[in-house]
Amino acid sequence: REEDIEQLEYVAQYLRLVCLGGPDSFLLEAVFRSDVWDFMALPVSKENEQTMCESVIAACEEQLENIGEKKEAEAGSKREGLARVIVDGERSALEGIVAHFQRELKLLDGKQYYQERRLSDLDLLRPVDASEVVDSESAGR
Repeated sequence: REEDIEQLEYVAQYLRLVCLGGPDSFLLEAVFRSDVWDFMALPVSKENEQTMCESVIAACEEQLENIGEKKEAEAGSKREGLARVIVDGERSALEGIVAHFQRELKLLDGKQYYQERRLSDLDLLRPVDASEVVDSESAGR
C-alpha cells in the first residue's frame, strides 16, 4: 500500500542518518546542521544506502527468526487465537519490509545520490565551456 511505502521512506530517512559514516560524515558538520534532515530524505551515497538497507533486512530477519515458523491454527482458547493473529500480522509486516528493502538493494546502481544531485543543482554536470577555463599560471601577468 502507498501509505506503507511512505512510512518506510520516513524510516529510511532516519536510518540514512544513523548509518552516515566515512566520506559522507561531512554532512554532519555544523554548516549543514539546518539541512541534514532534508538531505536524508533522498539517498546520500551508494555505500550509505546499502548499509541502511542491509541493516533493516538483518534486523527484520532476526525478528522473523525469533517469531519462528507460522503455525497452523489449532483448537485452543480465543486468547491463543488472537495472539496467533497478531504474530502472523507481525510476521507479514516484517516480510513486507524485508521484501521492500531487498528491492531497494537491487536498485542501488540506478539511484541518484547526494553528490550527483548537488553537482546538478550547481550546473556542474555538463561539459566545461572553453570560456570558463582559467589558466592559473597566466593569472597576474
